[in-house]
Amino acid sequence: MKERPRHSAPSRPEGINNVVERVIGRLGYLKNYHGWQVIAHWPEIVGEHYARHCRAFRFDDGTVYVAVQEDGWRQRLSLESEMIVEKIRGYAFGRTVRKLRLVREEKGSHEHGDRTSRD
Repeated sequence: MKERPRHSAPSRPEGINNVVERVIGRLGYLKNYHGWQVIAHWPEIVGEHYARHCRAFRFDDGTVYVAVQEDGWRQRLSLESEMIVEKIRGYAFGRTVRKLRLVREEKGSHEHGDRTSRD
């Protein structure tokens, strides 16, 4: 009688996030996935106070696009952008981010899609 090969079971199950990242990495999309993780975690990264005045809405080639309605907040974020990028890069998923691009958000566009104007 033939003996079946034994497979060693992992000591504990692997988390779904690790599985998803591995599959996305094999498909070649890990860099974009991590960028979109920044978008999803924006309020956590910048804090609720900042998140009420700006929102990350797009990631492309190392750049996080941030919509800001008020000129004063856009100026403040411009001055703090390097610090914010450093904070983002402190997260495992944030290492692909190189810069922020601040764009003017038209009033009411948050509820109705991504209508923004380039500065």
